[in-house]
Amino acid sequence: MDSNLYQAPSTETIAPELDKQQAALYVVSTKKFALLFMLTLGLYGVYWNYRHWKLLKEHRGANVIPVLRGIFSIFFIHSLLKHINEELGEDNSKDHLMVPQLAAIYIILNVISSISDRLSARSETVGIMDFISLILLPFICAVIANIQQAANLSQGDPKGDSNSEMTALNWIWMLMGAALWLLIIFGFAVMLAPDSIPF
Repeated sequence: MDSNLYQAPSTETIAPELDKQQAALYVVSTKKFALLFMLTLGLYGVYWNYRHWKLLKEHRGANVIPVLRGIFSIFFIHSLLKHINEELGEDNSKDHLMVPQLAAIYIILNVISSISDRLSARSETVGIMDFISLILLPFICAVIANIQQAANLSQGDPKGDSNSEMTALNWIWMLMGAALWLLIIFGFAVMLAPDSIPF
């Protein structure tokens, strides 16, 4: 793969088409993933990890507990990336993920985000810590989207067309996430300029 960590795997590579029910990895379009990830403030990332491990357990016999691997993803992301490369196979070796680098970036960004959230919760005033996790959110999204494109390619669906439409549950999550975003913005407005709030 090209040295650019954020470059999407080549969609010109021909991978065998797999039935959705037989996919060994979670397939989802980049657009759908990004919307769900950003609007849920990254919570969709837990589900994303869980789904990959659940399918690997079902179709590849991985001896794992998907729920735990979804929650504690920073400890298992390296292993997940290796599984994705295995699914790509040697024929698609040029599209293999750069496992150590991507795993390190994923872990570092998530750890910094978690620490900033904890420090922010302890502070009674508005500071840089209140914004770090939000600033990092699109970068974490970009890393995972790159990983997901490789997973899609490995399952014969480079664009994730088989899972590109929003379901009713997806819309519920997005509406809840949008409401949370509005609360966050309102909260920052109150803290930064309390006199500007008319009530």
